[in-house]
Amino acid sequence: MPDGSSIRSLIARGTLFTVFQLAAAHADVLQGRFAAARVVKPNLIRRLKLVTAAGEPLSHAARHLLATARREMARLIAERKWPSG
Repeated sequence: MPDGSSIRSLIARGTLFTVFQLAAAHADVLQGRFAAARVVKPNLIRRLKLVTAAGEPLSHAARHLLATARREMARLIAERKWPSG
């Protein structure tokens, strides 16, 4: 099975088409390596969940990581680099 860089190379050459989240391919689209089109029918929905273990206290590092992830996702959504729905 090809690794991620091999798959990206096949996509860039037009040998392979796939469905990516825009966030995963945004740099490639901006640099002209990939072309992107929104899938409208069917409407594709994805949900991202940040979860932690129930009953386990979070370390300072884990709380910081969760806060950073939430902030980055909100920024990417606001900049339309990660469409929210």
